[in-house]
Amino acid sequence: MSFFTDFARHVVEAYMEVPEERNKAIHDHLIMVKARCDEILADRAKPQKAYGFWSNSTNNAVLMNQREPALAKMPGRQQTFESETRSSARF
Repeated sequence: MSFFTDFARHVVEAYMEVPEERNKAIHDHLIMVKARCDEILADRAKPQKAYGFWSNSTNNAVLMNQREPALAKMPGRQQTFESETRSSARF
């Protein structure tokens, strides 16, 4: 009977992951994400953007969300100067 239990234990342990390897992979991933975030924050802090800055997918999403009319009219968004002057001219 011990043969079957040893075999079952071996099969189960073969499919289990090693916690040290999992933790190392997660740690490496977090370090890589942190480095990318620092790079993006440094790029956005520059006063003048380099050529092709808005072509990057993450930065392009920021630009497109600012231009999207449905998102621009959400509650809490600042009104544009044109809409302010049109609304005050109607009386």
